[in-house]
Amino acid sequence: MVAAARGSPGLTQELIFLDRDDDLASIKAKLESAGADQIFLAIPKRAAVLRTPLEFRILARMAHETSSETIIVTSDGERRRMAREEGFRTKRSLRAVRHLLRPSDRRGLWLPGLIPELPLPSLGAIFTIAVLLAVLAALNFYILPVMTVHLTPKTSTIQRELTLTIDPTAVEPDPEHGVVPGKTLDTTFQVSGSAVVEGTRTVGKDKAHGEVLFSNSGPALTLPAGTGVLAKNGARFVTDASVTLPAGARNVRAAITAADPGSGGNVNPGDIVGLDPSVPKTVSVTNQQPTSGGTDREGKVVSDGDVAKLRDQLLKKANDQALRQLQTLAGEGKTVPPQSIQTKVVNELFDPAVGQDADQVTGRLSVRATGTAFENKVFNDLVTQLLLGNVGDDVDIAGSGPRIGTPEVVGVEGQAVRLRVQASALAVQRIDPAAIAQLLSGKTVAQARAALQNVPGLDEPPTIELWPTWATRAYRVQVEVASPQ
Repeated sequence: MVAAARGSPGLTQELIFLDRDDDLASIKAKLESAGADQIFLAIPKRAAVLRTPLEFRILARMAHETSSETIIVTSDGERRRMAREEGFRTKRSLRAVRHLLRPSDRRGLWLPGLIPELPLPSLGAIFTIAVLLAVLAALNFYILPVMTVHLTPKTSTIQRELTLTIDPTAVEPDPEHGVVPGKTLDTTFQVSGSAVVEGTRTVGKDKAHGEVLFSNSGPALTLPAGTGVLAKNGARFVTDASVTLPAGARNVRAAITAADPGSGGNVNPGDIVGLDPSVPKTVSVTNQQPTSGGTDREGKVVSDGDVAKLRDQLLKKANDQALRQLQTLAGEGKTVPPQSIQTKVVNELFDPAVGQDADQVTGRLSVRATGTAFENKVFNDLVTQLLLGNVGDDVDIAGSGPRIGTPEVVGVEGQAVRLRVQASALAVQRIDPAAIAQLLSGKTVAQARAALQNVPGLDEPPTIELWPTWATRAYRVQVEVASPQ
């Protein structure tokens, strides 16, 4: 199409539409067939040609050969950029050449002057905008206004002191009598230890030595080495070697040594007069010289007090070990009250014995221990049941449940154990946020406040907020229930 250009006498213009299947050869033919001074080349967005800088470079060479100004018209921003890089003027839409779209003898309907590059909206776009405005209106009236209601429920503290019995003979928990089933445990083990000997006394250090005279009024005989002779103070001596006594022999000398060390072996002349019962009655003995060389020293000797003290230490150790072993035997999730544990010494051994010289004494006890165990969960469940027995159905317990203190043993009867425990819970009035939200939907703030006056269990007046502030009522209601402190 060719039309005279406005404001430029003698300048002709022509609009060429490309087809989707056009290529550079067909474009060249169209440009050569045009006889206008300005050619507006309209490129459809889906056209297969003119998509690369090389194609626009070739188009620029072809346009130069025609001696006509070629102006690219396309809504594709990338094509416009490549065209400008090759020296083409560009237009965004056909609004810029609308005078070429109608017959020259008709002026058509006047439209206000718009920016040529801006396309006119389509009917679909106008419909979409209308729908969007309707949705925004609905959002503004029904969805956007939000009423937020803050409620604080009433709370009360429940506290009780309970006494329960752990009974190994029970099979099931008994809430009426406060009985928790228990289990008797039994184990046997050994404990050992040692203690420093604290008692001291004088003890012998060196043995006394001396000489005695034997006489024999009977037939000849020989006394073996180690034959014992006795002093008046009870000290005992033994011969160092064998002694031969002929018949009627008198004053046969023999060396002797005290059987035990100490100064008690130093006796005076004539004090040694006794013989072992195994020596014949025809033999007699005496000492003409004193014995000497026996010495004493201060030494530690095991006493009854040392053994008793060590035994007490071992019994305490046995009680501690009994608790650990019975608790391990009971397993995880169970408790063995220490007061329920009974220990019995089956066997004991202390070395060295009382009266012997030693720096320390060692001991070993064989112990049998019994105790009563119970399941913590069963105990806690029964405490919870007794604590909340009179709580109504319209309240909840705050947190994870009641707070149960450490049980205290108040009595043991055989294997049954009585425990006293403090338990408490925070009861919260139950509020249904969904029901409250449904009740207040579509109401004004004043109507909502009036409706909430009939809701039981509130600790303080509710707080109501409406957003945005210009809204009069809300169909969306958020109910926030305060958590108890």
